[in-house]
Amino acid sequence: MDQREGISNFREIDADGNTVPAEAPGSAAPPAPAFIRRINPFIVILWLLTALLLIGSIQIFGISLNGLGPNVTPGFVEQFGYILFTLAPWCLLASILITTGLLFWHANQWQKRRDGGA
Repeated sequence: MDQREGISNFREIDADGNTVPAEAPGSAAPPAPAFIRRINPFIVILWLLTALLLIGSIQIFGISLNGLGPNVTPGFVEQFGYILFTLAPWCLLASILITTGLLFWHANQWQKRRDGGA
């Protein structure tokens, strides 16, 4: 019995019933456009995270400062507000550090492209 490995006798057929020529085994899909290929999803997520942390910390400061007053009754909402008020400076610091890191990363990538290294 003659069995050849890696060879398939199946051919793709178009709508008219004609066989479609097979692609070369090593050929890949056409390359994506340059603007899509150059976007790093992790960097996009980091930019969104830093925006969320910055806006969230500012909102927390505003809500917490308005809630601190003489007529506040103790309860879960006030305790949760205190926890958020305690975490807000750290969220603000994290957003500043992430933004600084991202700006250095972008400067490094720009320098590589400018020098022709990338």
